[in-house]
Amino acid sequence: MAKENNMKMMIGIGIAAAIILVVGVIFFTTQKAEPSTEVEGCGPGTVLSDNEILCWQKSDSPNTVDSWQEAKDYCESLTLGDKENWRLPTKSELEGIVVYTASPSIDSSLFTDTETRQYWTSTPYAPKAGFYWYVHFNNGFSNFAPEAIDDYGVRCVRDVRTIL
Repeated sequence: MAKENNMKMMIGIGIAAAIILVVGVIFFTTQKAEPSTEVEGCGPGTVLSDNEILCWQKSDSPNTVDSWQEAKDYCESLTLGDKENWRLPTKSELEGIVVYTASPSIDSSLFTDTETRQYWTSTPYAPKAGFYWYVHFNNGFSNFAPEAIDDYGVRCVRDVRTIL
């Protein structure tokens, strides 16, 4: 009887732990870090995310690009805030600065010159070679497109740990 009660207690503890784990994962994956104003360390022309993980290009690229590769090359050659280690953001990083209630779908007081257009990410669309994800700042939604599509915007990002 005691063995049976111990077994029931262990199962109950396991179920409770699993529920706590699932709730924690859902909570932390749905939280978005709201960006803050420029701070020392990221440099001029940048925005630091509130979770202090990323430095963002404050103003997007001056021109649209003709392909995903051109967007990637633009970021990799960018010098901003006295730093040169910029890159194209991932899909989840770019989605993290979306403000669905704004038009364009971003905090325009922090991120200037954002057009209501698609912005490339570095994330490939796995089922189809040569396709990459983008985020549309008209509505904040994401989709994928072939890498040769033109007239998309670019906003670059860099990891904060590289400035320490």
